[in-house]
Amino acid sequence: MGNFENTMYLTKTRFKALKFKKRNFILYGVIMSLILLCAIGIGVIGVTSKYPDDLRTFTNIVVTIETIIIGVFCIVMNVWIFRMEKDTKIIKNEQHYGYNSRSIFLSRLIESLAWVVLILVSIIIINLIFAAGFGAFNNVSLYKSYLIALGWFAIMAIMATALTILFTTFASIIWSTLSTVLLVIVLAIFPAIGSINAIPSSQDDFDQYQNILRYQNTSKLYPALKSDKYTKIYDNWEGFIMYSSWEEKTFGWQEKWMNPNSEFDLSEIRNFYITFDSIFRNNESEFEKFKYTDIQNFYNKNAADKVNAEPIRKLLKQVSKMDTGNYKELISILEDVFSDDDLSWGMRYYDPYGDTGSYDNKITWESMAKDRKATPAMVMFYQVFVNAMNNVIEDISEISHATPEQLENIKKSSYISELANNTKKRAFYNPFTQFNLMFSGVDYKNELGSNTLASQDSAFSAVPIMKMNKLPTTDNPEDWKDIKGVRVVKTEGLYVGYLVLNGLIIFASYWIFKKQIQK
Repeated sequence: MGNFENTMYLTKTRFKALKFKKRNFILYGVIMSLILLCAIGIGVIGVTSKYPDDLRTFTNIVVTIETIIIGVFCIVMNVWIFRMEKDTKIIKNEQHYGYNSRSIFLSRLIESLAWVVLILVSIIIINLIFAAGFGAFNNVSLYKSYLIALGWFAIMAIMATALTILFTTFASIIWSTLSTVLLVIVLAIFPAIGSINAIPSSQDDFDQYQNILRYQNTSKLYPALKSDKYTKIYDNWEGFIMYSSWEEKTFGWQEKWMNPNSEFDLSEIRNFYITFDSIFRNNESEFEKFKYTDIQNFYNKNAADKVNAEPIRKLLKQVSKMDTGNYKELISILEDVFSDDDLSWGMRYYDPYGDTGSYDNKITWESMAKDRKATPAMVMFYQVFVNAMNNVIEDISEISHATPEQLENIKKSSYISELANNTKKRAFYNPFTQFNLMFSGVDYKNELGSNTLASQDSAFSAVPIMKMNKLPTTDNPEDWKDIKGVRVVKTEGLYVGYLVLNGLIIFASYWIFKKQIQK
């Protein structure tokens, strides 16, 4: 038989013999049990945690643990396949029956890769099930842990396989196992090292990088607010917010705000409030599932800067089903802005106590709402809208009132974006940066939000890779249209590059393997 036929026949024989190798399946079962526990832990913490920063840190650590678990599986399996079978003379027996070194090596490589594929497919199935069950498609941290991390798992599994095959060609079972496990652990923490130099020395620069997401959200809403339908709401909003406290704005319209001597025209703002007051009060049964406890920070003043967007998404979805008249476009934009947990404007302003400085107890706050006949859904909706309006005004003001020097500083620092450009340079030569990029992966669903959020993590923070496609310089709505984040690093190329590198390691290992078994 030729080399190919020899290889295929030996491979077929090896797969038939797997039924006698119970330890392989026991190892697979143990590893999958650990992966399952990790998946459950991520999901449970994900749906119960009120602190997104802590959740992201937890999920990053668990993904690292999963990486090491997968690496250990690949290492042990390859030590058994390549080194142990050499030490127990199985390879000698195959040579005795006429198989050449190429067939012996390739048949083992095929079996090794089959185990890698099996473990990865099993993880994909588990993660997809848990992603659907725990709502990962609307949660950045869970989405990364269950779905984006799959690419990282795959490249690390291939890397562990290649390194183990290399080490087993010249080291004993114990030394090849220990050295490769240690190396995989070191490689698994490379992403954390890669983020160290990426953090800017200026906190202002870092804050500006985080604000790219705010500008993108403002780009969605501001041009709509300046259209003929809504311009009276926007143009008179700053005057409106002077009339009352934060709390009052979230309880519905009050006629006392209509001051006939005011220079501001609040008629359209009044129409907006009356429309939605009517929607919430005339459709209470449609909104009865929303409770005061759904309102962020209602009971937890220590979580004032944390946001869980899930109740907001559900509320806006329910509101969109109502007859909102001319405000349908606004509701649609708000749904888009709050489409992901942790990515909304709410992170910055969502504090019901902010204007008063008073942290009254929940009874006082709830009784105030009830006295105004404001339902929980109404309070939450107006908080969302007031936050959005305030954020748009602040962002527009920051640019329109900036001096030429300030605009130039903004442009140099982050918005168009020095941080991302520095990452692009390091990605060519720095392995720590490369591993950080592969660990962070690519979020095709929300690249900008995912990266700006992950770049502030306390552990395994993502290196900045996004820049704005343009920097608005005026308050002209046309200047603010179509602002979006652009990824400057093609992470996919790193996966391909490291796949090729590991292929070369395996190819080199074959020649060492060939010399070793011919001795």
